[in-house]
Amino acid sequence: MFVMLLLPGLVQGAQPKNIDRVKKTFRLLLISCVSGSFLIWLICMISPAAVSSIFTNDMDLIAYTNKSMRVYLAMLLIYGIQVACQYSFVALDQAEPIADMIAVCTTGPMFYVYYRKLE
Repeated sequence: MFVMLLLPGLVQGAQPKNIDRVKKTFRLLLISCVSGSFLIWLICMISPAAVSSIFTNDMDLIAYTNKSMRVYLAMLLIYGIQVACQYSFVALDQAEPIADMIAVCTTGPMFYVYYRKLE
């Protein structure tokens, strides 16, 4: 979450309510967010141990985290697109609660199926 909070912080600072400014800013915001998410993704893919070692000195935990971090952050590469578009929708007063509904309708059943396998 530490890594993923950097981009929303960037876009929240770029949310003018003036529609003309939103249009002019969106391209720069999109480029910045995609570049930022790509850079963070690249660092985490090339050297997950360096990132993990910020939070712990336990070498076993760092080694265990390497693969998990790569899997968890695999799609961070394109996260900047989602963040830039989502916050631009908010700035344009076009928030989309349907995205939250889709997320719940997707993750709820998937977790239920997984959870039943645990029993």
